Amino acid sequence: METLTGPGRARPPRIPPAVAFSSVMGICGLGLSWRAAGQVLAAPRAIGEWLIAVGVMLFIALSALYGIKTVRDPNIVVAEFRDPRSASNFACITVAVVIVAAAILPHAPSAALFLWALAQAVSLCSS
Repeated sequence: METLTGPGRARPPRIPPAVAFSSVMGICGLGLSWRAAGQVLAAPRAIGEWLIAVGVMLFIALSALYGIKTVRDPNIVVAEFRDPRSASNFACITVAVVIVAAAILPHAPSAALFLWALAQAVSLCSS
């Protein structure tokens, strides 16, 4: 969705905000809980794996959209980071990466380790 700000000039999209990654945290976290319930309580593991798949696909989509937003107009991301109302939401991105890493660990251990290390490095550098 683009809004014209002048003749023939489109304003870069302001979506998704960094806080959108909290949905990945919730969906993947629920999937991890279902996975654990499948081991402990004999609950259907397929539900957990499905939730994890949905969460990972959402993470990929949000990452692509946020990457496009960052490349098209980095000033929007910088402003979002400097705004005291939204600056803390950037932690949602690194936490989502860690939860996605935990979710894919049984299926892709090398990718999970890479994502975990990346999230830890970003967390350390941004604090």
